[in-house]
Amino acid sequence: MSELLSVRNLVKRYETPRGTVHAVDDVSFEIPVGHSVAVVGESGCGKSTLALSVLQLVAPTSGQVNFDGTDLIGASRSALTRLRREIGVVFQDPASSLNPRMRVGDIVGEPLRVHEKLRGRSLHDRVTKLFNDVGLTADAMDRYPHQFSGGQRQRISIARALALEPKLIVLDEPTSALDVSVQAQVLNLLQDLKARKNLSYLYISHSLATVEYLADILIVMYLGRVIEKGPADDIFRDPRHPYTRLLIDSAPSLDPLNRRLSRPPSGEIPSPSNRPAGCHFASRCSRATDLCRKDPQPDEIERASNHRVTCHHPIGT
Repeated sequence: MSELLSVRNLVKRYETPRGTVHAVDDVSFEIPVGHSVAVVGESGCGKSTLALSVLQLVAPTSGQVNFDGTDLIGASRSALTRLRREIGVVFQDPASSLNPRMRVGDIVGEPLRVHEKLRGRSLHDRVTKLFNDVGLTADAMDRYPHQFSGGQRQRISIARALALEPKLIVLDEPTSALDVSVQAQVLNLLQDLKARKNLSYLYISHSLATVEYLADILIVMYLGRVIEKGPADDIFRDPRHPYTRLLIDSAPSLDPLNRRLSRPPSGEIPSPSNRPAGCHFASRCSRATDLCRKDPQPDEIERASNHRVTCHHPIGT
């Protein structure tokens, strides 16, 4: 599989009066062409900072972000402008990410006016096609964002992200503000678009129910670090890190036939500016030993083909 995005040893730290916050700590992963990579974890694990660092909306402390053969870190402004045409973004709350003073047809068409200088009939036809691609009709183009439901607004956000025919779309909690039935509709749309347009996704979420449906590859983060990653089906079927097991057990399912018992993770997450000396999850882990509490997180262990875990005592051993 050819790689569209390659992230190597990415680090993002913030200095605060309380100490150094290790928001993203030595994270590496790849997104193959036409694949969905999901990053999951509880609030504060660093997944949104990771997405912003990939997009260069925050400056990483160190590491590499290689998109389609070009390292984004240190790239010139003109190079970033050119490359960002190939990366779309869909944010969590469509109500705040869509300009309330603009008609939605103008919102979707804005990238085409700015980057491709389209006007008149050519612009109208392209925007009409984008609306059709996300399941909306052309007569909606003259309305304002507040005149749509939450699910329809997110479809408009997706249409805008598609405007310049990107290769990668970064989805930051795109369904968290929607009810379950609408979530399923939006996820179905994303799956359909991925197949039809050979899109790649970087999908940020705390909801394993949506991740289970959408992801090809799963990355689990805890306090800035990747603690498990690999094929999503393998991890859902056979999680090896105790934290991943807890996340899966706590996640309701979008499938009404799957009566998964929800058991929320117990214990408090340590402060990202005062992380434990040993394994960061040890204080919440039933498998923790003195080794876990004293020694840092071990190197990745490959449990199966491309399924890696960082744990002193992985499940199944």
